[in-house]
Amino acid sequence: MGSMKTLPPLVIIVGHYGVGKTNLALNLARIQRDGMRQARDGYDRGTGDRGTGTGYRGTVQHRGDGSFCVPKEHKKNRPLCVEPSPCNQSPSPCHQSPCHQSPGHTPSCHPRQTIVDLDVVNPYYRTSGFRDELAASGIRMLGPVHGTTTLDTPSLMPGIGTVIAEASIEHPVIVDVGGDADGARALARFVPQIEAKPDTMLIYVVNQARPETATPDQALAILREIEKTSGINATHIAGNTHLKEQTTTDTVVASLPYVQSLSQAANLPVAFVTAPRSCVADVEAIVAASLLPLYILPVDIIVGNPWEDTVPFASQN
Repeated sequence: MGSMKTLPPLVIIVGHYGVGKTNLALNLARIQRDGMRQARDGYDRGTGDRGTGTGYRGTVQHRGDGSFCVPKEHKKNRPLCVEPSPCNQSPSPCHQSPCHQSPGHTPSCHPRQTIVDLDVVNPYYRTSGFRDELAASGIRMLGPVHGTTTLDTPSLMPGIGTVIAEASIEHPVIVDVGGDADGARALARFVPQIEAKPDTMLIYVVNQARPETATPDQALAILREIEKTSGINATHIAGNTHLKEQTTTDTVVASLPYVQSLSQAANLPVAFVTAPRSCVADVEAIVAASLLPLYILPVDIIVGNPWEDTVPFASQN
């Protein structure tokens, strides 16, 4: 069972409406965020010596003052400045000096994450609604121009194609796509940029508790519609069966045969199966005893209705 702390530079989330794509995208963004922070903090605080962090896949060099940047050999993927701006959206190349800056220098140059909200169909429960929380964690949000309103005919921001094309270890990107084939249509315009990234992870998220995807055959039919409309094939399946706060160990374990059956029918590997953080140990024990090659991903409920208990995005994993 591998660790999802080694996400590729470009991760795309697709699936049926209501399966929990946005909540999953935000949880994955937290994994990236925390991994990059581990890389940033992987130096000797006691002496101020520079070090190399490997908490996130790849190499990041650290300055003695605690800031960090991409090594010289990665000049083509220059880091981005993350100083707050009114919209916190527009990327600006960082032209700070190399990593041998004096300890007294405190630039704001370091690797930066981006979440792209491609849901131009459903105005509710999408990553654009977490713009402020993401900005507070140094994560850039790009999405529909009217992504935080209920206005009709939203349009996508310019520059999304460039961000996808330039996704890298230093600048990872997560794309949260709208539900079903209708939502996946927005993804079709970025096929050239995505196909240029051979290690892209396109995850088809399924939730057995949803009536429209209750059987592997139903889920497979929706997957094929999404692939046909978007022009891109999925690379992985993610089991995300849940009942929100009522999800139990039994809920997750009961969905495992469903996920495995869909994986075989679609001829796609299972990237992971999600479970509430409080249930992970029990689910992992059952998976291990059954010799199932499944990675269990701990998730929190970040997205919910106003009356529901949710976990702030800024909290630590």
